[in-house]
Amino acid sequence: MQPKRRPESATVQRNSAIIVAASFLVAVGVFLFVSKSSPLQDASEEQVRPLIRTGSKRHQSNNNDAVVAPHSAHDVTSAGNDDVLPLIAEVREHLQSVRNRMQDRPGAPQVHTPLSPNSAQHLMMNQHLPIGGHNNGGEEVEDAHSTIFVSIAAFRDVECGPSLEDMFRKAKYPHRIFAGIVDQREPGEFNLCIPQSFRDCQNQPLNSSWAAAASSSDHNNNKDKTSAETWNSTKSTFCPMDNVRTRHTLPNEARGPTFGRFVAQLMYQGEQYYMMIDSHMRFVERWDVRLLSMYAKMPTRGVISHYPSGFEPGFVLESNHDIMFMCYAHFYDGVGILRNGAKNVRNRQKRPVLQPFTAAGFLFGHSDYIFDVPFDPWLDYLFDGEEILYTVRLWTSGWDSYLPSHDIMYHFYGRPKAPKVWGTTNQWVAIQRVSQRRVLHMLKMTKPNSTIPVVDPSTETETRIFNELETYGLGSVRRLEDFWPFAHVDPIKRTSDRGFCDRAN
Repeated sequence: MQPKRRPESATVQRNSAIIVAASFLVAVGVFLFVSKSSPLQDASEEQVRPLIRTGSKRHQSNNNDAVVAPHSAHDVTSAGNDDVLPLIAEVREHLQSVRNRMQDRPGAPQVHTPLSPNSAQHLMMNQHLPIGGHNNGGEEVEDAHSTIFVSIAAFRDVECGPSLEDMFRKAKYPHRIFAGIVDQREPGEFNLCIPQSFRDCQNQPLNSSWAAAASSSDHNNNKDKTSAETWNSTKSTFCPMDNVRTRHTLPNEARGPTFGRFVAQLMYQGEQYYMMIDSHMRFVERWDVRLLSMYAKMPTRGVISHYPSGFEPGFVLESNHDIMFMCYAHFYDGVGILRNGAKNVRNRQKRPVLQPFTAAGFLFGHSDYIFDVPFDPWLDYLFDGEEILYTVRLWTSGWDSYLPSHDIMYHFYGRPKAPKVWGTTNQWVAIQRVSQRRVLHMLKMTKPNSTIPVVDPSTETETRIFNELETYGLGSVRRLEDFWPFAHVDPIKRTSDRGFCDRAN
């Protein structure tokens, strides 16, 4: 039985709510993660196995599911957070190792120098830098060879499994999609992020070689089959479970969304593209080739990002002619934190459109961006402030944000009954405040109408604010001072306008 379509009034109401609250909701349920040693659990059963460390290297049982070491009770006044230092070092070493391997590949792509903030690229919405080998026309050019790593952080999310299944089922080339899931859950909840159909097909005698998998997209063409029947079809030679990497921990080891995104980097193995999404999404058909075709029409140092249109489980996905343009931000409290915002604009662009801000719930680009701008592990429980900080870090590192020319996926906003990470500790507000002060320090925010910094390093006692700024701070390609006028923000007066939004009309 086909689900009932949502009434039009509900759709309008939903989109209005998204504009107001998208930045507050875009990462709900994404929150995560851990840091101190705990058992390794198999993907198909809750059997405890030891996790052995030798120096910074991790030795695991031969399966896809792993647990990172849990941390001790968090002390918001702790200077060094020594309990997570081995894990942080491991992630850094892993990324460096992967980057070295990528640079050694024949024909490895070169990163281009970006245009300056005052160039035509920034002044004209529809003007793009011609890039050798890139498609600058309006037609779709199919890329059947590139691989995509998908970073997903989930907090006890019942939508995680359906999201993963929908992602693989609707990809034209699912064998080129690799998912890294940071799965925070209770014991016994091992089915939340791994669909049963994936487990079933993993037990089938399928030929999962790359050569055989190259023709394995038949399952996308038969929508009448259930997903389990699809993956187990005799015509299918691909099981998605082969491309799923997971790490999990207990909910009471939560540190917030940014730490989950940080840990997910451990599962990245050199795929050409890196996509970060929330754990409650649905996808359009052939999303992979459509996204790669879109990306081919952009300058090389660009990411595609925005707040996707909303959906609700049980309803038909609606084809939306509007799209959320991340064209403004506003100061939402007296602390000085900027909250990214978006405006519904008519979807009539043939190519991605330049915008000043990025979203955490959907971010896609060439994997070079995570080497230039690695995710920061020192932002415990941060919510408001995550997106503006990563936006500025990308921009000052020479990366531009682009609005996709059409929806690639849908996001489940709201979820009022879903478990929330802030329910795991009564200290999360105090912990988040320290993280917000780290954001304010990196963005050089001052007191209102003043040049006095909000964070004074000479008197600040929370040393976590200053941890590893040389690695996780701003870039050196562009100046922070040039970002604010580009984004129509006055950090001294703490005001902003929607001047950038007018360019999309």
